[in-house]
Amino acid sequence: QTLENFAHLTDPAYAYTPFAPEGEETVKVPAWLNELRYYHNRGQATLEGESVLYGDLGGLDDLMTSHPHVVEGFIEIYKDWITRYRIDGFHIKSAKHVNPEFWRAFNPAMIEHAKSLGIEHFSVFGDVHDPDPTGRGLVFRNAVMDVLVHGEPTSRFDQLFQVDALDADGVAPMAPVFVSNHDMGRFSGVLRETYPEMRDEEKLARVRLAHALMVFARGVPVIYYGDEQGFVSDGGGEHAHEPLFPSLVAEFNDNELIATDATTAESNFDTTHPLYTAIASMTELYRAHEALRRGEQVVRLTELDGGMFAFSRLDGDAVEYVVVMNLRPEGRQVNVEVDPRSIVFSSLSGFCPMTVAATGTAQFTVPGLDYVVCRSNAWVDAP
Repeated sequence: QTLENFAHLTDPAYAYTPFAPEGEETVKVPAWLNELRYYHNRGQATLEGESVLYGDLGGLDDLMTSHPHVVEGFIEIYKDWITRYRIDGFHIKSAKHVNPEFWRAFNPAMIEHAKSLGIEHFSVFGDVHDPDPTGRGLVFRNAVMDVLVHGEPTSRFDQLFQVDALDADGVAPMAPVFVSNHDMGRFSGVLRETYPEMRDEEKLARVRLAHALMVFARGVPVIYYGDEQGFVSDGGGEHAHEPLFPSLVAEFNDNELIATDATTAESNFDTTHPLYTAIASMTELYRAHEALRRGEQVVRLTELDGGMFAFSRLDGDAVEYVVVMNLRPEGRQVNVEVDPRSIVFSSLSGFCPMTVAATGTAQFTVPGLDYVVCRSNAWVDAP
């Protein structure tokens, strides 16, 4: 268990007497949450030293997650969520503000309980706001923003994926990646802020392409709800918390959504929305072809002053999948190096070359702000 320093409880600079407001002494459920001894009672976190773990974050009372009763209580609460609603994964908000020992007990208990109910592959991942290159989700988002919004060349992706070479534990293929989230806001919101006069058709194309990067490149894609309905937030945090059911919040309802006449004042569960159908097509490929989920990634093409990006996902010693993306509005034709054992390609999305040149390159034609996904024939031995 974590050894906690309780000196703050008697230090006049910090000490205070915790209390429950009158009339709220027994309002929490389950009942043990009403007992003050199960909270750290250290006051507002300064995000330095021990307050990272023991302080009240954003004014929220910090539970003593090192206490065995709290650990057991939280496990029972979240087991119940899985049992009642068949949840198949948890996103852990601000994971670094809870002692690691808690997660070592909580996460296996969630996975085991879900499995006992027939829910395989239960997913638990936490967020930590840190721009360090090993924090792959945030760094991935920043790279996509740099290239697809701010116009940097695709050589920016070299910086992103070269870090994977340092990944001795094989974490990169399993790391969650995103282009929008609850803290940073939506990709579409940054796009609108940067180019307020951009036509709706181009916004749609850029948001679609950002999601294709997320789905087909290495990592586990995390789609932020509402992106598939064309939501465009005014910023991060609470500004990006629009509901899919009808909203009464004026700040949400005055936004002009992408590729729809709907607003957030209406119900937004539209399975015919262009972004919904586009992302559904991507994830259908993702599910059908294991290499697009787990295959080794090899970057094939980036440009020092252009917007073409190509990479392969390899299915062991059997098949190569090549993804070629054009992150600029003008159509382009490029030659891409492929595995010498790939002789013929078939199309999974977009137009693919039928044959490969003797030089081991294939010619791809990609419209502006679009992509192609191609699958090679079963490999043959190179001469």
